[in-house]
Amino acid sequence: MVTGSSPSFHKKERLVLNTAISSGYYEYPRKISATELAEKLSYSKSTTIEYLRKAENKIIITVCTGEL
Repeated sequence: MVTGSSPSFHKKERLVLNTAISSGYYEYPRKISATELAEKLSYSKSTTIEYLRKAENKIIITVCTGEL
């Protein structure tokens, strides 16, 4: 889960990211597809992917700039 010293996420970004993590979206192989994740959250697939990408971008920028 996303906690502690992490980038500042909007509420929906945090929800989507935490649901993706807990549902196995980042496991290999994936336990849930983006479509299934979107259905689980009652969002469209494009909205779900948008929130994930925004959250991932914040994490990547934080890690690469050494702020984490």
